[in-house]
Amino acid sequence: MNDMRRRHQRRHGRGHLHERVYRREWDADRRRQAAELDRAERLWHITWSLEHRVLTAYALFDIGDQARIVSAPDPARLTAAMREAERPGIDPGSGAVTPPSSL
Repeated sequence: MNDMRRRHQRRHGRGHLHERVYRREWDADRRRQAAELDRAERLWHITWSLEHRVLTAYALFDIGDQARIVSAPDPARLTAAMREAERPGIDPGSGAVTPPSSL
């Protein structure tokens, strides 16, 4: 215990420089994919969820009082889900057909 206390004092005591902490880039390739898709898809905002490990797309176009949010584990599936969500009368969450807002 005494050794631990001395070690702590040496490392963090007065007159000692702080050590740099290595910054880890979690899922850098997936974040890069999300950024590339986000630049390519002007009607959608696309992010990578580190917690859920999925790509998520938020619709930026006006569809009334409904929000369009789709998620998928890879870019191909996300793009397909986005195209499906862009079709009028389709609820991408359930796959059920919803009536057009003009009725």
